[in-house]
Amino acid sequence: MKHAYNCVKTGIMVLAMHSANEGERSVAENCAGYLKRRGRKNVHVAYHSGKPRSDDVMENMFTSEGIDTFCILPLAIAEGNMTTWLMPRRLGLPDSSGSWRMMGKHDIATRFGTALGTSEVMADAILRNIGEPERGTGIIFLARGSKMSQSEKVAEYYSSKIKSAGWHSRAAFARFGPNNVPGVISVLKSEGCSNLMLVPLFISTTGASYARAMADLENAEIDFIETKPVSEYPEFMEIMDSKVPKSW
Repeated sequence: MKHAYNCVKTGIMVLAMHSANEGERSVAENCAGYLKRRGRKNVHVAYHSGKPRSDDVMENMFTSEGIDTFCILPLAIAEGNMTTWLMPRRLGLPDSSGSWRMMGKHDIATRFGTALGTSEVMADAILRNIGEPERGTGIIFLARGSKMSQSEKVAEYYSSKIKSAGWHSRAAFARFGPNNVPGVISVLKSEGCSNLMLVPLFISTTGASYARAMADLENAEIDFIETKPVSEYPEFMEIMDSKVPKSW
């Protein structure tokens, strides 16, 4: 089908990292479904790795549907190498601040959304979910971590918000970061915590790094409760929707 490219047609790409990860696929599809129910048009799911791959999805949206203006929503907790460089470059952009690219002879406009980041809305939702502080219970905010500093800042932000509400709270990192799970457990035990509550700052809890962190928890010989990852909060979908221009 041929399209006239003299007028703007908008589309949304929900961009996850790995199609092989069942949890990420579920979150991506749920996010796309949420956006469609909100009245968003031309919503497609894509993956940085696996199928359908992001660059193929963008080309198909352009050639098959005439979409020439994209809002790209990376499903990520914090900015890092993946969202800043790798995901955009696969889409023909220099970095996440790139606002256009050429596709054939046509200009393609792009708006690369940000990761969840530090959100008062999400912090309040987490606090409502975990409830009032419990004597002897500590909170671990578990993040994957990154070689870039933003992941640490985001995890520490949520931990400090919950700490200010009266909880013993620490941030731990499954892969990159200053504090691993065993070290944080030791600190919380020294503060008198005999029980733990885990808050996963993860899109999906089905990956290898999360499994390693869970093994550390299970080997620590301390009672703990695992809460749902932040991607399962209704507020997460609301925040994703807020990153799309209102008129789309």
